[in-house]
Amino acid sequence: MNFLPTADDVETQLSEVRHAVLAEIKRVRSPKRSTHFRIARAIAVGAVGIVALTAGTLAVVRASQDQINYSVVCYEGETLTSRTVTIESPPLFDADGSPAPRVQADPVSTCENMWRMGIVGQNDSPADPNLAEFPVPNVVGCRQTNGVAAGFPRAFTSVTEEYFCARVGMTVWKD
Repeated sequence: MNFLPTADDVETQLSEVRHAVLAEIKRVRSPKRSTHFRIARAIAVGAVGIVALTAGTLAVVRASQDQINYSVVCYEGETLTSRTVTIESPPLFDADGSPAPRVQADPVSTCENMWRMGIVGQNDSPADPNLAEFPVPNVVGCRQTNGVAAGFPRAFTSVTEEYFCARVGMTVWKD
């Protein structure tokens, strides 16, 4: 007696199993559903990424109203890659402790004072900046795209303020 199945029996049984497995694979993960799911997932992830990057950029690019009104960025050179010093007018208080009006930032006078004291334009800060008298270049006041005032030294006074500020991607600062 031979209890071993014949080749035809094995092929029939394997064929049935093969069909069952393939049918289950199609049911669980059809190519059409899988492709649609992947596309939808990619679009959703991309949209979330774009929204996050846009919100982050707006938060970084836009300065607060206090920074716009009371801050000045002084550049040591005529380019945006030159070293900078940021100065902010501090909140003022009266003798009784109530808030006093702050002085709005003026980039020309602020940066001229920083150059005169050696805070800008010098490799080392002087021992007492209040007593220092360093040379002061011609300073141009511009407004950065985020609204904050900026002061640049200008070597060539024949160049207009409008042209100079436009060359660095800014507008002329107006009081």
